[in-house]
Amino acid sequence: MRSAVPAIAVLWVACSSAPEKPPAAIVEDPKAHLFRIGTVWQETSVDEGFLENDPKGVAFFRIGTKVRVELAEDGKTRENIVRDELFRMRDGAEYHCVARGSVSGSAQYLREGYEIRVVLANAPGSLPRQCKESGFPVTAKEISEVSVLFALRSDRLVAIRPAHVHSVLLPIQ
Repeated sequence: MRSAVPAIAVLWVACSSAPEKPPAAIVEDPKAHLFRIGTVWQETSVDEGFLENDPKGVAFFRIGTKVRVELAEDGKTRENIVRDELFRMRDGAEYHCVARGSVSGSAQYLREGYEIRVVLANAPGSLPRQCKESGFPVTAKEISEVSVLFALRSDRLVAIRPAHVHSVLLPIQ
């Protein structure tokens, strides 16, 4: 029984000491996290539809848009936009056009719980339009100022606000 007393004492001392506090979690800066994934992001989309009362006479459109967003270290952004456009007019004429250009903007990096978010805001701009056929009544695509909140989901930036924006940006560099 004598040998049991020291063993119990050792067990009691080992179990009674306060547990060590786990180390604090290391939280990566949201910008650094996003930049590890990519500094150049891209989206390709196709939109088409019919217009009933367009003042310029467009009855149908099909637009393929490629947007390339470049994020700079200083928080500035550049959106390079190329739009391949087909317009059918009410009188039956067709116009095959390309509108291209760049708009500047800014990025604000956030963390919401465990989710990385970025607000991309662009300045207004104008994309000059060139058409194969002459006579299309609109010579440029006007880009309005807008701010979009994106959430990083896996390796994609998914637009979550405003609700009508459905953009998904993929990293390319």
